[in-house]
Amino acid sequence: MRHFSPGAAITRRQLLRSGQIPLWMAICLLVALIVAVAIWTIRSADTGHTADGRQTIVFWGGSGLGDDIYTIIRQFENENPQYKVVMGTAAARDLTGDAQRLLCAIAGEVPPDVIIFDRFAIGEWASRKAFTDLKPYLDAQPASDPNRIDVSEYYPWAISEASYAPPGENAQVGIYGIPSGADIRVLYSNADQLRQIGKVDPKTGEPVPPRTWKELRDYSRQLTIKDNRGNISRMGFAPNYGNSWLYLYAWQAGGEFLNSRPIDAPDASGAMVHHPPNTLVTMDQPQVARALRFMAECYDDVGGASAIATETSYRQAHGALDPFVSGRVSMKIDGDWSLKSIAEWKP
Repeated sequence: MRHFSPGAAITRRQLLRSGQIPLWMAICLLVALIVAVAIWTIRSADTGHTADGRQTIVFWGGSGLGDDIYTIIRQFENENPQYKVVMGTAAARDLTGDAQRLLCAIAGEVPPDVIIFDRFAIGEWASRKAFTDLKPYLDAQPASDPNRIDVSEYYPWAISEASYAPPGENAQVGIYGIPSGADIRVLYSNADQLRQIGKVDPKTGEPVPPRTWKELRDYSRQLTIKDNRGNISRMGFAPNYGNSWLYLYAWQAGGEFLNSRPIDAPDASGAMVHHPPNTLVTMDQPQVARALRFMAECYDDVGGASAIATETSYRQAHGALDPFVSGRVSMKIDGDWSLKSIAEWKP
C-alpha cells in the first residue's frame, strides 16, 4: 500500500496509479449509474407499445411449455400484426410455491396481460382479485369468429377448476382461466410382475390390473418382496407414492373436503348454524375417514410407512432411476404425463 505524508500534494496521476479515484468522480459515476438504471426501468415497464406502434401483450409462460411456443407466438403475430407478444419466464418458483413474482408485479402495477398458471391455485388468486373474470369476454364473442373460444368443447370439470365464485348460495361464478391441458391420474401396473403372481386373464393371456380397493391391497401384498433382513426390495403399492393424495381416495369413497350443498350443522356451543356451499370443512365425514383408514391399512400391509421410507425417498428420481421404471415399485398412481417417461425409458 502506498502512503502519503500529511500535507503532501496528491496529483491525479498518483491517485490513478494507486488504484483510487477522487471522491467527486465516484459520486458522478454513482449518479450516472442511478440515472441509467432508472431510465432502463422506466423503459422496461413501458411495454404498452413498441417502436413501430404495435400493442404489446406481456405473456408469462411456464416450465411446461416446449419450444413450439415460439412458433405459436410467431403465428399469432403474423395473423394479428397489430400485436407484439413479449414472453417472460416462469411465474412461480415451482408448481405449489407462492407466486411471489406475480405478487410483486401486481403490487407494482405492471402485471402481465396473460399468464400460464396452476389450475388448483386459480380460485385462491381469483378471490384476491388478481385475475380478470373472462366470462363477459367469452359471452361477447361473435359467433362468426373462427377463433372463438367455445367452453362447451372443453371437459366441464376442466372449466370448473378454472372457475371461482365467492362462498355463498347466490354467488356468480366467473371463469378466470382457459384450460390448456388435462391432468389425469392413472393406476400404472407392471405387466410382467402381474403375470408373476398369476393375475392374468385366462382367455386373452393379458395381465389384469386391480379394479377395487380390496384387489389393490391383495395385489400389493403379493407383489411386495423383502430380503433376508426384512427390507423391502420390491414394493407392491404405496398410497402416496407417485402423484397420489388423500383427496383422490376420499372422492372415490364419495367424500368431500367442503360441503357441496347448503347444510345446517351445530357450532361449538351446540347451536345450529346454516352453512352455504363450500363454507364448512367436512374432512371428518365417514367417507373421508374410510379413505384415510384404507391408506393406513395399505402401508400396514407392507410393514408400515417407515418400512418403505427408503423406497419413497426415490419419489423424485426420474428417467431410468424411476423406481417404477426400474421395477422396484410394481404399481403406482401418477399423472398421464408419466406415459412419456415410460415410453422413453421402458418401452
